[in-house]
Amino acid sequence: MQDVIEKFVRTFTGGGLPDEAGSMGWMASVMHNAFVSRLRRGVVQEKANEDPTYGLIGGPVEDEELPRSRTVSDEDLRSAVEALSPKLRAAFELNARGRSYQQIARELQITEGAVAKRLHDARKRLTRLLGPGDAEEAVP
Repeated sequence: MQDVIEKFVRTFTGGGLPDEAGSMGWMASVMHNAFVSRLRRGVVQEKANEDPTYGLIGGPVEDEELPRSRTVSDEDLRSAVEALSPKLRAAFELNARGRSYQQIARELQITEGAVAKRLHDARKRLTRLLGPGDAEEAVP
């Protein structure tokens, strides 16, 4: 509510204030939009928590073990990345170099949705390949 009031003051400072009905309508719209934005942020956070690589890249680790990012050797990671299909590997490597989904989509001439899917699949596959236990056993 405070954010809505602050936005109202910033929007209408120095200009003519709308009538009471207009003010109430404006505030209701802004409150609704703020509510929807919060819900969306919650959904995005939930999806991030469900991401199989979240613990690998510094997310919360539930047990006392070290995250896999600290126990996987560079050679194991390199081998696992090489085991990815060419499409998944290309998207993963571009993302690892810091490119945005939009840049990857443009470079690979695919949609951003396809980029997201390929990165999800690549992370899931890497999680399986680099899972606990012997690397030979982890390969499906």
